[in-house]
Parts: sequence; structure tokens; C-alpha cells
Amino acid sequence: MMIIMLIFLQTWEMQDNWLHVTDFLREEAIEYAKQYHFRVTWSIPTRRKPVPQSTASVYFIIEISTVKPETFPIEVQYFVESNRCTHRPGVTRFREKWLKDIIESKVLLIDDLNI
Repeated sequence: MMIIMLIFLQTWEMQDNWLHVTDFLREEAIEYAKQYHFRVTWSIPTRRKPVPQSTASVYFIIEISTVKPETFPIEVQYFVESNRCTHRPGVTRFREKWLKDIIESKVLLIDDLNI
């Protein structure tokens, strides 16, 4: 499953300064399928701040049918933290701006809390 995630993430158009870590969250059996849940946490470390002030997460669900032939495509859906709109490859194009907006919002909140 992890290989599927890495291949899929390589299709996203993003600047090279982003780093990410992928965490397997859980496996879930549903009627006629198995779902695999992942979280990909993104950040932009810099020389001045190798530990980023904030991160943004994208949550994935990969669904594999237990009744369809193995040659059938798997279902992939994802959503960006703080936004419950579900996206599907080939239907919605991922936007790097979504991650930047989340990180910017978190940094602003941290700044406001450190009054």
C-alpha cells in the first residue's frame, strides 16, 4: 500500500522544497472491500528553521474490493485537513496552495496566541 501512496504522490505538481512523511493509520473491513487509511504530513523545512513551525496533513483512503477481480482499479480518495471535501484522482487536481494555506493559518494562530 505504501508504494501505491508514494507513486500517487509523485504525480502531484509541487515545488521541490516540500518534505513529507506517510503514516499508516488503520485497516478497516467494510462490506465487499477493505479500506486502508493513511496520513501524509507535509512541511517545508529551511536552513534557518529545520524543524518547521507548522505542518499540513492530507488523509487518504485506499479501497480495494474483496469481490471484484484483482485487475479492477482500486478506489482512492483524499481530503486535506480542516476541509472535509473529498477528492478523487482524475476528478480533482491537487493544489499545493491548499497546503500553504493550512500552514499559513496555523502560523498566524500561533503568532496570535503568543501575544
